[in-house]
Amino acid sequence: MTGKPFRAPPVDIRLVLRDIEALLENAGAGTAVEVYGAAGAVGSAIAAHLARQGKDQGPLLYVVAGEDLVETRCADLSFFLAPRKSVEDPLAPAPVLDLPAPEVSPHAEMQPDRRTVMRRLALLYRLGHGHAPAVVVAPAAAVFRRVIPPMPFADLCRVVEAQSTLDREALVKDLCRAGYGRAQVVEDPGTFAVRGAVIDVFPPIYKHPVRIELFGDEVESLRLYDAATQRSLRPIDRVALHPVRETVVTAGADVRSRLLAAADQAAYPSSKTRHLLEQIEQGEDFFGSEALVPIFHARLASFFDYLPPQTRVVVEDPPALLE
Repeated sequence: MTGKPFRAPPVDIRLVLRDIEALLENAGAGTAVEVYGAAGAVGSAIAAHLARQGKDQGPLLYVVAGEDLVETRCADLSFFLAPRKSVEDPLAPAPVLDLPAPEVSPHAEMQPDRRTVMRRLALLYRLGHGHAPAVVVAPAAAVFRRVIPPMPFADLCRVVEAQSTLDREALVKDLCRAGYGRAQVVEDPGTFAVRGAVIDVFPPIYKHPVRIELFGDEVESLRLYDAATQRSLRPIDRVALHPVRETVVTAGADVRSRLLAAADQAAYPSSKTRHLLEQIEQGEDFFGSEALVPIFHARLASFFDYLPPQTRVVVEDPPALLE
C-alpha cells in the first residue's frame, strides 16, 4: 500500500501557552501541571511565558537534571524573554541567572571552587534584597544543597551609601566577619584593601570592585573601578556588601560545643581540635573548612526559603532529575 507520507500539523505554541495558563489559574496554588512533549527550547518558551505572566510573584525557578544543561537553558530563556533595557544600576540583574552547583561533596577531601560559592551567595543576596532575575536556572544538585538561613544571612549584609557617615574600623570588622580576605591590592571578588582614607572592596554581586573614599567619617564618594588598570569607571550611589563564604559564624551558632562533640565522636586529636577552634575564632579560611559548614550556623536552610511562597517552579524531565 502506497500513499503520501503523513505530516502532523505544526503546533501553535501560543495555544499551548494559553491552555497551560488557564490550567494554572483554575487549579490554584500548589497544583502541578504536566506538559508532555515540551522538550528542549519548547520548555524554555513555556517557562519564559510563565515568568512574564507571574512577574509579580517573584522569580520563576527552572530546574534541570544536570549542570550540562544550565548554559543552554539560560541561553534559551534569555532569547524568549524581552531583553533588559540598559540601566545605570549595577545591581540590576540579567533576565536569567543560574544557581551553580558545588563541584564536590562537602565530605570529600577537596576544596570547592571559591568562585562557585561566591556566585551562589551573590544570588542569595539578590533573592533576599529585591534584585532577583526573572528566571533562576538551577541543576538538581544546586537546588538541594543546604544554604545559610535567610535571617542570619541578612544580618551579615550591609549597604554603604555615598555622603553617609561611616566608621572605618567597624566596616573592616564587618568585612572580615562576612568572610572577605584582606589584600594589598583588590583584584579578585571577595577581597578588600585599606589605604588610609580609601577602602577598596569587591563584592561578588558586582562585575567590578568599588572604591570607597572617606573624608573623616563621611563617605565622600563611591566609584566602580577597573581591577586591572585601577582606573575609575563611574560613580555609584551605594554599594551592597554580602557574605562571600559559607564558613562564617552566624547568630545562634554554638561553634565550640558542636565542634568538640564532633571531634569526640570521630576520636580527633584534641591538639588539632584546639587549632581548628583558634582558626575559626580568628575568622581564618582553611582547607577542609567546607566540611564543617553546619557548625557555623544554628541550622542550615533550604534554597526554597529564599523564594516567595507563590514561586512557580518548572521541572524539566522529572525522571532524569530524580535519578
